[in-house]
Amino acid sequence: PPLSAQPSVRAAFSGADVFITGGTGFVGSVVIEQMLRLVPDVGTIFILARPKAGAAPAARLDALLQKALFDSLRVGATRASAAAGVTDFKTKRG
Repeated sequence: PPLSAQPSVRAAFSGADVFITGGTGFVGSVVIEQMLRLVPDVGTIFILARPKAGAAPAARLDALLQKALFDSLRVGATRASAAAGVTDFKTKRG
């Protein structure tokens, strides 16, 4: 089908739950940031994180969310829904 017939990223992931492997890596962190910023009504983002280099998965997720990449999601009134997404994302991990 032509590209114009394809759903947009926002439409495809609106309300959807997403499972991401490699989310603490370079590409995965960008995918997560883009998802939270561009699809504010995305469902739950599940991230598979494993221990690596002596760091527990929870510590790796904390480090991920402290990256400058996520700064725009944490500040500014226009980013309130995205910031809420980051908070939800961090507190729903298991």
